[in-house]
Amino acid sequence: MKARSKHQRPHSPRAGVILTSLAMLVAMPAQSTDLLETYALARSADPTLQQAASEQTAAQEGIGVALGPLLPQLAARVQLKRVQRDMADLGKPGRSSSREPVLTLSQTLLDGRQYATLRSSRAQAASQESAYQAEVQALPVRVASAYFNVLLATEMLGYAQANEDAFGEQVRNADGRYRSGLSAQVEVVQARAYHTSAKSNTINARTTLDAARESLSRITGAPTGELKMLRDEAPAVPPQPASAEAWVAMALQHNPVLRSLRDKLEAAEHDIGGARAGHLPTLSASVSLGRPSTWPDDTSGNDGRRATAVGLALNFPLFAGGAVQAEVKRKTALREAARQSLEFGRRQVVADVRNAYSSVQAGVQQIAEARQAVEAASGALASTRVGKQSGTQSMTDVLLAIQLLTGQKIAYAQARHKLVLDILQLKQDAGQVGEADLAEINTQLR
Repeated sequence: MKARSKHQRPHSPRAGVILTSLAMLVAMPAQSTDLLETYALARSADPTLQQAASEQTAAQEGIGVALGPLLPQLAARVQLKRVQRDMADLGKPGRSSSREPVLTLSQTLLDGRQYATLRSSRAQAASQESAYQAEVQALPVRVASAYFNVLLATEMLGYAQANEDAFGEQVRNADGRYRSGLSAQVEVVQARAYHTSAKSNTINARTTLDAARESLSRITGAPTGELKMLRDEAPAVPPQPASAEAWVAMALQHNPVLRSLRDKLEAAEHDIGGARAGHLPTLSASVSLGRPSTWPDDTSGNDGRRATAVGLALNFPLFAGGAVQAEVKRKTALREAARQSLEFGRRQVVADVRNAYSSVQAGVQQIAEARQAVEAASGALASTRVGKQSGTQSMTDVLLAIQLLTGQKIAYAQARHKLVLDILQLKQDAGQVGEADLAEINTQLR
């Protein structure tokens, strides 16, 4: 028996536990990401949402910019003058200099244009706030759409691979039967043609999956890993209320895009008032405090004394070269453009809501029909295989049955994923979508 070296230590039980735990962690599969986790990444990294937030902040600061001229204004100035007198002016220096620091406090009392600008800025800020809320509501739909595109592409790749494997099996069976003299070579050629086409479909499906993953990464700013899939038994239940007109009424009241367009129209109305105020007088008050000094010494006795001036300024604009009338016409045209934009947006929302509602209703029926079609195609393929063995069905019948089953599975998968997105789109059009809807969808993932 070999003696243990004095430099060797016996293996401790704790070390064995650690090694075992590390081995289990390595062998453990990577955890899949769900929809809510993906949405959390997008909330902090999506550039579209961050851009809308910055634009909202800029519009809010515009209120302060418009309010500033209506608040008291304090300014300081120093006036320096040098006077050169005629030498004939005896008894006084030929040259003198003066300095007068002045502190002025002014306040606008009446200015219709500035008040209209303030009201317009507030309406524009409200419009941008609604635009930001529209992006907030659009984000869950964009994330879910990109997420489900990955899920659907993953299923499509699985079906394409299964279809390729099924046709490959037919190639091997046909080749074996041909070598045994039980079938003609035409069955081998035909099976290989279907198998080659299936290989091409698999390549296309893999490319589509890669593109879908990149689209999701563009929103989240992170690589797309494994995602939780939609359960086959996910319920296909349309949302309430069960009336298209009820959803339309909800959208006309709550859709943030429409609210933004209404606020833009209000801002355009205030802009017209501001343009018309160019004809109106303005009134301001001011208080000035100065201390003039002159050198050589001023003989008037005012040198170094504090001087205070209080005044009112009333300004009557008489003629501005037609600029005021032109500005009124321009703002009126912009107001009309805003009104037409609002009307177009209203019609678009109504059409989108009705189309989304119809898609949801049709999607529920399509899922039921597609599920039955998959079951029927599966039974047809099994019967065709039996018929091929008994000689009543040909290789062509088997290949077509495999192709039919794959097509029905694809249609069923597309219907299931599309219904989820159609429901989200309907809620977004109605201004009722949020993170809670993603949480509900998250319970349908596995």
